[in-house]
Amino acid sequence: MQMLSRLIMSHLTMLVWSIVATLMVIYGTSINQRIRRALKPMPFLGRVVCFVMICAVGYGWLSWFIVKCCVGLLIQLSPTLLIISMLSAFCLVGCLAERRRMI
Repeated sequence: MQMLSRLIMSHLTMLVWSIVATLMVIYGTSINQRIRRALKPMPFLGRVVCFVMICAVGYGWLSWFIVKCCVGLLIQLSPTLLIISMLSAFCLVGCLAERRRMI
């Protein structure tokens, strides 16, 4: 148990990044559709600039912020809870992907 916990802890940031990135893939289309509807009244050039800024800066910052917060919380967990939390998170992401017919 300790060995698995140490392995997870040594790769925690990358594991959290993989979860966040997968969630963005699962829900990215829905988010982009809502952004597209909100930007529809704007002129073409305004829509393009806003969309690029939201995708490049918005998603990037949001991902970084979520990863930073999650890693900060996960570091505080006991080894057993860390293992359970990470396994649960990956199972949850798998279930969400299945529900959205991604797999």
